[in-house]
Amino acid sequence: VIQINFEEFDLEIGYDTLTIGDGGEVGDPRTVLQVLTGSFVPDLIVSMSSQMWLHLQTDESVGSVGFKVNYK
Repeated sequence: VIQINFEEFDLEIGYDTLTIGDGGEVGDPRTVLQVLTGSFVPDLIVSMSSQMWLHLQTDESVGSVGFKVNYK
């Protein structure tokens, strides 16, 4: 089990996204736990397996702060 706790989160809403998935198949839509965008700090995210993946998709137009996470 992996736990991700966000301390900060700020991505350009609708244009920059952070997708978080459970397991080792990066990008597999069946394993997606959350797709995040905007400036709302998400709640704790917990995997059901011993692997988790994150995929950051951004454009080049507007810069935002980004995000800061801790995991265990």
